[in-house]
Amino acid sequence: MLPLVSEFKSSLLCAVSAAQLLAKMLDFQKNLHAENVTKEFGKVSTEFLSRFQLESLLEFDGCRKSIMLIYKAYIQFNRTQVYSAAMIVEELVKSQKLRTEVLEFVFPEIGDSWRIPSTI
Repeated sequence: MLPLVSEFKSSLLCAVSAAQLLAKMLDFQKNLHAENVTKEFGKVSTEFLSRFQLESLLEFDGCRKSIMLIYKAYIQFNRTQVYSAAMIVEELVKSQKLRTEVLEFVFPEIGDSWRIPSTI
């Protein structure tokens, strides 16, 4: 039974490390090529991205900011007149509480107005 716990911790550490690396790659302040990375990352479908269950990593403080930055880059790249941020977040994040947190992180200026999809 001990190897399973060890494997879980190892897998979790890998997931957290990968999320932190991706967040750094998408950060315009830390990476000169962030624009290219963001364009390529933005082409991924929400269905494909949701398979990675990034929201489960929001529970870990060391990874929370990285996941929020990943969501922010993805949402800002893919948001259009037809496809609102609220619609994107709804496909990516299953928990209603976490959806609110993600939207408030991506658009802190909108507060509670996110409930009206046309305003985002």
